[in-house]
Amino acid sequence: MGFADQIKRFTDQLKEALAAVASLDEEVLSYEFDASDEASVQAAIDRGSVRVDEKLAPYASNPMVGKAAVEIKARLADMVRSRAAELRAAVATSA
Repeated sequence: MGFADQIKRFTDQLKEALAAVASLDEEVLSYEFDASDEASVQAAIDRGSVRVDEKLAPYASNPMVGKAAVEIKARLADMVRSRAAELRAAVATSA
């Protein structure tokens, strides 16, 4: 494979990765959970991860999308855990 072919392949993968991430922009991930129940928090994270996988499945052969999916799911988990901590703190200060 020549250099021009490699550049084209990279460009095609990048365009596909951008389309994959854009498909997530259209998705609203909203899950209810009980902040005081770690199993409930984890279930919300799991549901979000499954939804990310479902949205990105058409792009599974693209290595850039695979790397992005890992990062997106990690950020999703961080956001859910952070929100759960905020809710627990609000309950603790109001008690």
